[in-house]
Amino acid sequence: MVAGPGDRSWINAPVNGPGGADRAGDPSIDVGEEDIVLRRTLLQLLAGAGVALDGQFLGAVDNLRRKMDDTLVSATVSPTMLDQWEETTLGYGRQYQATPSLRMLCDVLLDFSEVRRMADKRQPVELQERLCRIAAQLSGLSGLIMINLGDHRLARSFFRTARTA
Repeated sequence: MVAGPGDRSWINAPVNGPGGADRAGDPSIDVGEEDIVLRRTLLQLLAGAGVALDGQFLGAVDNLRRKMDDTLVSATVSPTMLDQWEETTLGYGRQYQATPSLRMLCDVLLDFSEVRRMADKRQPVELQERLCRIAAQLSGLSGLIMINLGDHRLARSFFRTARTA
């Protein structure tokens, strides 16, 4: 199906990760300003435009990390969905060296945001442990990417979030 000129369905379309088709049209999903900034940056990168690390982008990245911290400190996902998330996270590890840092950061943080939304609800202990492990891996990877991008302060913040998870 080809989108028409007025079609804006791409705004809620999944970039990576499981469960994207389910959440595309769900108005109850908490799509924050961070997601909008990350999606816009990713679209600009895909279009070949040069993108600079500005205050709005770094603010969105840090707000997303802070929301995850809040969710982890406070906390219904199926085991199958968690299997898919674990596979996605492992895939990022394989892509790390071959993908441009800013592009990778957008993909990872969009998935990080989705994992945060899932962790926002109480889970059985074994599922919550797996969700926290996924959050820790995505946060650690985000920290590594932030080092590549030259923001060591934000990298340390992501590493603290990973340790909390």
